[in-house]
This record gives sequence, C-alpha cells and structure tokens, in this order.
Amino acid sequence: MCNDYCTNYQSDKFNCGACGHSCQGGDCTAGVCQPFTLATTSKAVNLALSSSAVLWTTGGSVASVPSGGGAVSYLSSNSSGCLLGLATDGTNAYSIDIIGNCTTTPWLLSGSLFSVPLSGGTKKTIDASAGGYGFPNQPYRCLAVDASNVYFTSFDIGYVLQVAKADGKETVLAGGVGTLGAGDPRAITVQGSFVYFADDDDGVRQVPIGGGSLVTLAPTQNMVIRYLATDSANLYYVLGGAVTKAAIAGSTPVTLVTSGATGPLAIDASRIYYLGASTVMSIAKTGGTAVTLASGQTNPVDIAVDATSVYWLTATQVMKIAK
Repeated sequence: MCNDYCTNYQSDKFNCGACGHSCQGGDCTAGVCQPFTLATTSKAVNLALSSSAVLWTTGGSVASVPSGGGAVSYLSSNSSGCLLGLATDGTNAYSIDIIGNCTTTPWLLSGSLFSVPLSGGTKKTIDASAGGYGFPNQPYRCLAVDASNVYFTSFDIGYVLQVAKADGKETVLAGGVGTLGAGDPRAITVQGSFVYFADDDDGVRQVPIGGGSLVTLAPTQNMVIRYLATDSANLYYVLGGAVTKAAIAGSTPVTLVTSGATGPLAIDASRIYYLGASTVMSIAKTGGTAVTLASGQTNPVDIAVDATSVYWLTATQVMKIAK
C-alpha cells in the first residue's frame, strides 16, 4: 500500500522502489528508474538547466526542451555553426558564438559573447572583442555566470575575463605576467565571492570577483583539468580520469574515483555525477562505491543535475533519469 493505493514498487513509475519515488517520466524496472530520451539532436556540445527546461547547444543554436518532456524550441540560431560554453542565470542563456566552426583546427578565437532570453526573444551581443585576448577554444565548461557578470577562460591566450552583463565592461581577472599570470586556463566556475578556474600550469586556482591576488588551491602542475565544479566547501574535478576533491580552505586532494571519468561532472548537496566513456556514474561526495546510473551511452559529452533528476547529452540525444 502507498497512500491508500495498492501498487507494485517493482514497476510503478510513480512509486519506484519506494512509496513516492517518481521516475520523473521514465519507466520503472525491477524497482529502479530507467533513463529515457527527452529529445533527439545532433552536434550537441554543452548542457545547462533553467528552472523548467533543459538547454543545450547544437551546431549554431541554443535549443530547449521542457524538463518534464515536450516539444523542442530554439532560443537562438546563427550562421557560425559553433557555440562554445553555455550558462544560465534564471532569466537568460549565455554562450559564445565563434566565427568559424567547431571542427576548425585550431579553432578561431574571433566571435562574440551573447545572451538570449529563456522565454525566447532577441539575441543580444554583450562583448564582441574579448579585450583583444580572444575567446575560448575549448567547448566544455569554459563559461560561468552570476547575477552581474559572465566569466570565461581563453586557453591559448592565457586569460580569464570578467564581462559585465549590463554594459559589456571587461576586467582581466587573470592573465599576462606577474601576479596575474594565468598560464593555460580551461574550466571555470563561480561560487560566492570567488571565481575558480583550472590552469594547466598550476592547478585549480582562485581569484576574487572583480580582481585581486591569485591563490592556487590544488596544485597539479602540467596536468590538464577540463572539468571543475565547486560548492561552498570543496572543489571537485577530473584529473587524468580520476574524480578528485580538495577543500577550498586548503587540504591535500582526495581521489574519490581512481579512473574512468572522461567528461564533465555535476554536483548536488550530497553526490557527484560524472561521465565515463559510455556510462553515467554517481558517487557520494564523501567517497564510497560509485553507482552506474546508465550504461551503453554513445559519446556522452555533458551532464547537469537538479533536485530530482540527472540530465546528460550524447552525440544525438538529450537524456534524463530520476535520482
């Protein structure tokens, strides 16, 4: 019995495994919620969530589908065929339109940072110059946003830039020589009063919003970190296939998963979600045994979580599974 209703926890998708555990649109098999396709796509690269929709970049467009399922819409389109990075602030989506295409090697660094309303509307260019330093040339996690600013890394040029949403004013947070030297920055995120970014030369670094001294929190000299997430206490990142945690206040990094992580990661209050070569995995922030949420996935490229579900992109699908 569940709420005075006779059911089977092994197959009831509204009470899967336990009373009240909904599969959020998916099926329930043997008491476990199953992954399902929210939308089909092509050339999918970046994933982000709003309060009611799943957003992703596909070719030269920002696409959207309701998180509960429904019709796909397109918030923006352009002729470049290449959008790098994707972030949301609850009102707008933000991305970088690169002049060229995503298969150009090396990728061209000319383009524009833009916003587009989540409800649909006119695309707005925020910054078309990047201060002359160049836009990112990596597709994943190179862009972050808070209430007032957009932040992005420029790997080849070696800069971390802050751009005001209101007027496009640019501030160099890291880059060049001396105390602001950034080396080769890749992944970036913002938490509280600080921006965190991964630098191939030095590791995970911290800089105050608005500028200030750089602090290296997790030294990993000459090791590539493309994927980074933070909460108020810790950094979580993928390093050489390992999922690693380090305290923001300073501590020896702890390896939670020794190998197999190949893509971006996402976090909620208690768990880390990450991608393998063909799997979607989860592990507690405190460590323990990793759990396989989905297998047989073809080229998973990005992942996000909300209060109830996990979402990820493959080369051709937007996928979802209930937690």
